[in-house]
Amino acid sequence: KQAEEKLHAYLGYQRALLDNFPFLVWLKDEENRFLAVNALFARTCGFDAPEALIGKTDLEIWPADLAETYQADDREILASGESKHVEEMIEQASQPRRWFETYKSPVRVGDRIVGTVGYARDITERKQAEEIIRGSAERAQRQRTAVVRLTAGAGMAGEATPEGFQRLTETASEALGQAISDKGKTI
Repeated sequence: KQAEEKLHAYLGYQRALLDNFPFLVWLKDEENRFLAVNALFARTCGFDAPEALIGKTDLEIWPADLAETYQADDREILASGESKHVEEMIEQASQPRRWFETYKSPVRVGDRIVGTVGYARDITERKQAEEIIRGSAERAQRQRTAVVRLTAGAGMAGEATPEGFQRLTETASEALGQAISDKGKTI
C-alpha cells in the first residue's frame, strides 16, 4: 500500500513537472511512439489530455509533411546519439503554422539509447520581428543607395550643408516625380 502511494505521488510530481513548463514537452520510444507529453503539447495537437497521445506517432497527430520531418530528426538523433537544435514550423490545432525553437536529445539507459526527449517553444513573434528588421534594413540600404546616386548625379557629392541638402531634395523630387514639402515630408 505504501509503495503504491509513493508511486502515485511520484507520478503526480512527474505530471506537475511536465505541465508547468511553458512550452511543448515530449518523450518518445525508439519507434517514435509518444511515452509522455505535457498538457500544452496535447492542447496544441487538439487533444484534451496528455494521456490521449500515449502510444501515438507523429504521423497520427501532425500533418504528413511535418510528421515526416520530425521523424527524420528522431532517426538522426537515435543513430548519431547527438542532440539537435532547430527552428521549425509546428501546426497548432485549427490554427496557422507557427515557428518553434526545438531541442531534441537521445534518451539513454545505461549505454543504450532508448528514445528521444524534446521541447519546443514558440518563437513566431521573434521571427516576425526579425523579418521586420530585415525589411527595414533592406529599405534603408536601397534609400542610401538612391541618395548616393542622386547626389553623385547632381554633382553634389560631399555637400553636407543645408543648401546642398535643399538642392538634393529638389533634385530627388524632380527625379522621383514627387513633391516634397519644406518640412521634408513626402506628400
